Amino acid sequence: MWPSVVNHTAEQAVSSGVRLSLLGGLGLCAVLGLRYPVRMIPLLLFEMIWKVVYLVAFALPLWRAGQAGLAAEDIRAVMMVVIFIPLIPWGYVWRTYVRQSGERWKAA
Repeated sequence: MWPSVVNHTAEQAVSSGVRLSLLGGLGLCAVLGLRYPVRMIPLLLFEMIWKVVYLVAFALPLWRAGQAGLAAEDIRAVMMVVIFIPLIPWGYVWRTYVRQSGERWKAA
């Protein structure tokens, strides 16, 4: 992805500039996870959730229609979501983001 972010054509900027920028920013933020892994759990969850949404809402209907080949490259890239599943400390996620009371909103 980074070669396309750094060196791209005007056509690529129009057709996939937003997608590449989002993924580039997400990737740069993920680097922070090397230093602060627990603080980056929401980022990992976001990464996993958008990929699952893509696979269920877009790739699965294409596959059922026999047209998955049209997006095969994207589907293969997004399928890498499986590497996140064992990396996420699910017990911590459950205790912190599901069971724990939310913080109060503070007026600025």
